[in-house]
Amino acid sequence: MEVALLPARCWFRRDGSTMKGGGMTRYYIIAAGVAAAVAVSFSYALAGSAHSSPRIAVRQTALEFFRSIDTRQYERACALLADGFFRRSQVKDRSLCALSLRIGFTWAPSYRVTIDSVLVRGDRAVVSARTNGVPGELVLVREAGLYKVLSVRGG
Repeated sequence: MEVALLPARCWFRRDGSTMKGGGMTRYYIIAAGVAAAVAVSFSYALAGSAHSSPRIAVRQTALEFFRSIDTRQYERACALLADGFFRRSQVKDRSLCALSLRIGFTWAPSYRVTIDSVLVRGDRAVVSARTNGVPGELVLVREAGLYKVLSVRGG
């Protein structure tokens, strides 16, 4: 499973368009993944008791992940990332996660997120969403009873 938000060597301009560029792409990818993981953990906690459905918990986690990135609460976003995200990415520990997000999203615009669908199968879930109209997916996995973001894929 590939973790990618943007085409290789692509930067966002402040107006939301893209331009060819260099090393900042890695930070965007890492930041989005970290934010997704933090949202998943926190959202599941907000979902309430064991009577809450997994679908609701996944949805709330995804929204919290996006919200934490948008409000620049990067430590929270990093907490919502699954251990598998760190094994697959170039960020090897959570201490570098918030720093990477901070660097990658310093000049990023605000995000409007619309959840299109949530599919839960066992300990894995896929959230299809649009961020500022751009389609993408979050893949979440269950770790220690909480859903966390494993990967972020964008269109």
